[in-house]
Amino acid sequence: MRLQCNSHLSGELRLANSQAKYSVGDRAERSRGLGTRWDRYPKDWPSRLGTPGCASPITGDPSHYLNLACFTPPALPAGVSAASLPFPCNPGPPAVVAAYPNTCLNLFGNNGRNSLIGPNLTEFDFSLFKNNYIPKISETFNVQFRTEFFNVFNHPNLQPPFDTNLMFNANGTPILTAGKINFTATDARQIQFGLKVVW
Repeated sequence: MRLQCNSHLSGELRLANSQAKYSVGDRAERSRGLGTRWDRYPKDWPSRLGTPGCASPITGDPSHYLNLACFTPPALPAGVSAASLPFPCNPGPPAVVAAYPNTCLNLFGNNGRNSLIGPNLTEFDFSLFKNNYIPKISETFNVQFRTEFFNVFNHPNLQPPFDTNLMFNANGTPILTAGKINFTATDARQIQFGLKVVW
């Protein structure tokens, strides 16, 4: 859009219905010092329940973006007994056994990789600039004053909880801060001014 007196304005709107797909509990085992034997050590992938209310475990609340009640430590699949496994099942400490029957910490849970959707993103950027031609210097000499607004409506765009994606400790006990969003994906409103000389 062009205004009078050689003034111009422009805007850019970014909309995304999800910023990223992400996983819960996909951190490498060796980063926790547990080694690499896949059949011996606790796995990071939890199991996801199919109970009512868990079709989508996302709450949208930044303090608890995930409904932790929709996840359990890795569990034996239905119809599979621990005795049928080719390795001993690690059920975890008694508290975990009591809270989560059929737990087998050295199995992979059924929650898929990149199966969860991050928060939406909405951002509007706006700029206004004015050309000031000075013909006394030359026909093309121009002093341009610019004002640019980023995230002009100061909309908070939350980052998926990448840093709190572990649901359970190595012993199967739940991590209460799992799914908490600690960061934003975009900056707060920013305004900058500029002066550009063209000749």
